Amino acid sequence: MENSPLLLAQLQAHFGVDPAGLPALEQNYAFYERANLHLAIEELAKSAETPPTLLGIVVDEDHSTVSLSKLSRPATAQNFDIGPVEYVDEPLPNKQRLRV
Repeated sequence: MENSPLLLAQLQAHFGVDPAGLPALEQNYAFYERANLHLAIEELAKSAETPPTLLGIVVDEDHSTVSLSKLSRPATAQNFDIGPVEYVDEPLPNKQRLRV
């Protein structure tokens, strides 16, 4: 779709169809599982046939939340843009830290 918001265009190219017609699934994890989830995703990414691209998402208003549903529609996707990835320094056992 020409003149699509950039993140919507990325989703359209990735899925090969209009992402608004696809189901979006949300899974919640306990805060303390953040490091485990990050490590699991890193392992999956290493074995991917095509290396994944990590994108940061910039929100135009502080109270807005990002969701695939919002990114899949032109009217709401225009409120988000590609930007730097923001990391959190997550504490681990034995005074170790993990950037997630």
